[in-house]
Amino acid sequence: NAQGPLMKSMFRGTAAAMTKEAIKNGTYKAVLFKGAPKLVSKYLSSPTTKSMGSVSQHLSIAFVGANIAAFADTLLGGPFERYATYRVTSQGASENASFLAELKTRGSIQQQAKFVYKGSTALYLKTGIACFTLFAAAKPAQSFINSSIGLKPGDEIPLAASGITAFVTGAAVAVASSPFDIVKTIHQMPNTGGESSTMAVLKTNYTKFGLKGLAAGLPIKTVMVIIGWGAVSAITQQSSTVPEYGQALFRY
Repeated sequence: NAQGPLMKSMFRGTAAAMTKEAIKNGTYKAVLFKGAPKLVSKYLSSPTTKSMGSVSQHLSIAFVGANIAAFADTLLGGPFERYATYRVTSQGASENASFLAELKTRGSIQQQAKFVYKGSTALYLKTGIACFTLFAAAKPAQSFINSSIGLKPGDEIPLAASGITAFVTGAAVAVASSPFDIVKTIHQMPNTGGESSTMAVLKTNYTKFGLKGLAAGLPIKTVMVIIGWGAVSAITQQSSTVPEYGQALFRY
């Protein structure tokens, strides 16, 4: 029965992926991604930042907040991401690859840690770009959509408007982070040397495959990110009512 191997291939690593998401989303992720921009806005305020224009302030907060979120997510969630990617990509010649068996072949603690955090540079860049896109785009997108459908300050934001904002920001996150997501996956596959740098792999992908090397699997990835990151946008980055004029983009 050909359906057996096909189903097994499609759902390989599901338990690892679900466990990863449950641990990350059930502990720190929502708090971190909601709190990072607020933390930056509150504690990194200075005469210099206050003298910036509102757009510059907004982008600065988004940039620093994204780096904080990416660092924490890579440090705390990196091993779970690594294991889940390893299991999902254990296909073909690597079908019988064992994460723990390969880990044991790394003699020293340092080598084992390097193995567990393999691909962390690409993961950091992927998460940082995704967070910056989300932090920077969610509120401007929300403001534009609110005004486009005629909402006024104080009006309750309907679910449809939040859904459109989630769709737009989720799609933007998927497109922006896709190149480094592909590099992360290449580095974290079983039985890969992974000695090439993140930028070297990125360059090789583009040289060999053109834009396809930077956007492979983008349609399904976009759907997944719209659901996941779009939900983060809708839940953590938006007000329940339309803010007063001038506050929608830059209020944390």
